Amino acid sequence: MEAADKLRKHFAEKDLERVLDNHIISLGNEIGFFTSLGNNRFRDVFAVVWDRTIDKDIGNVEGCLLPEPTVEGYEFPDPLDQRFFDDIPGKLSCCEDCFRVFQIGFSLYERAWTLRGMENLLMDFIANPDFAHELLHKIANYNIAQVNEALKYDIDVVYFGDDWGQQTGLQMGPKIWLEFIYPELKRMYAAVRNAGKYVFIHSCGKVDELFDDLIEMGVNCFNPFQPEVMDVFGLMKKYKGRLAFHGGLST
Repeated sequence: MEAADKLRKHFAEKDLERVLDNHIISLGNEIGFFTSLGNNRFRDVFAVVWDRTIDKDIGNVEGCLLPEPTVEGYEFPDPLDQRFFDDIPGKLSCCEDCFRVFQIGFSLYERAWTLRGMENLLMDFIANPDFAHELLHKIANYNIAQVNEALKYDIDVVYFGDDWGQQTGLQMGPKIWLEFIYPELKRMYAAVRNAGKYVFIHSCGKVDELFDDLIEMGVNCFNPFQPEVMDVFGLMKKYKGRLAFHGGLST
């Protein structure tokens, strides 16, 4: 049983943020909504199927929705799906003193590889760059539409989750990250910062080589800040006053 499930059982309460008096309140739905298909398989709003037979948390992607380097024939979901926003007014009314965080998980690179397959996408960066740019651009457009809707509410920050790293560095390398990922992130973050809100991001792995670029794009806070792959004290000293760190825990 996961720690969160143990706590819910202990307190007999589903809303852990409320019962634990968390100063951060989560809005929206970070990883989207899942439809059970039976046999430990679940479909998300992008129609990606996740097998939770082994990984009970999110699962492993089953199959590939974009087997060829084209988005033709694929219909993106509705970014304004009301399920992402229905509970916001109620949560805001009962948590007036909390830091209000609207969350978007799998926000760019991760969403691209869940649709295309990780190996395919990494090869597309070299062999099919126009397609890779188009796919990432469409995903960013989806996120920006959702951000703009969330900004109609009294939120403080938008959180973007997107794992770019592994334990030794970037999965795709800095050159490809700057060419493909950076431009779309900059558009997404600008939608938030231009509205006077904060940008909070998550990326597992050793990605500290990107911190200067992230600050330039408007990132205010970075999570999870893994101590086993980063010099947390050295980086805190280097970026003090420019970038906040949230976490400091191994993933």
